[in-house]
Amino acid sequence: MVPVLSFVSMVVAIIISVIIPVLMCIIIKKKYNTSIKAFLLGCAGFFVFAGILESTINQIVLLVLPIGKTIQGNIYVYALYGGLAAGIFEETARFLIMKFLLKKEYKNPFNSIMYGAGHGGFEVMFLIGTGMLNNIIYSVLINTNQISVITATLPAEQQEQFELVINQLIELKPYEYFVGFIERIPAVAIHIALSVIVWIAVTKKKTWLYPVAIILHALVDAVFLIIGNQIKDMGLNSLLVEPFVYICAIILCVFAVILWKKNKMKEIDISENVINESK
Repeated sequence: MVPVLSFVSMVVAIIISVIIPVLMCIIIKKKYNTSIKAFLLGCAGFFVFAGILESTINQIVLLVLPIGKTIQGNIYVYALYGGLAAGIFEETARFLIMKFLLKKEYKNPFNSIMYGAGHGGFEVMFLIGTGMLNNIIYSVLINTNQISVITATLPAEQQEQFELVINQLIELKPYEYFVGFIERIPAVAIHIALSVIVWIAVTKKKTWLYPVAIILHALVDAVFLIIGNQIKDMGLNSLLVEPFVYICAIILCVFAVILWKKNKMKEIDISENVINESK
């Protein structure tokens, strides 16, 4: 049976996952007079490019195409593929949206931070919120002895994996449902840093920073997967991978700040050709 406190923790986690992006939007809007449009487009960028397009392509490549088994059979190839897929789709979302849909917001470079908050904030809500919702559904089925309805529909090779998920739900302590937020904090910072980098690529006509953002994104995701897999193989706590994520977030944020200062990203301080283009 899944304890009542675990249900409470899941619901609270869902509420927090919604509050986080809303608070970020309010704080950044108030402090930097940014556009809510940038935040909403950041949310839409993640949902469309990562939640729909990237997810669909990954399912086709990994589950339908013959090469999928080869990719999943080697952690290094899988990490490289996953990192590049995330980098290409998410940084392309930033680039296209900033170039074509945020022209009127170019005057305030802090809209890059607002976009990143929307992109990263929606990821928090999408991953943790939907994950907890699934957990609640499964937990209800477990406590009502109906979980076999799902298990019976799964292929034999997936039943063992699903049973592990079910056992985890039963064994997890209530506070462990909040562990995901530890990872999401640096992830949001990384999204904001990458948004600043792509913003400079667009508004300062430094297009070369767009592929740089893709590579940086891919490297972070790939190394994260590899280190996480090694920690899992050694039977260690998965939280040990979090210091790496925080270090990556700090490095990317420092890089973004350096670019910000080097390009003199001050309010109403963009090149004349970009101003004319936005008219």
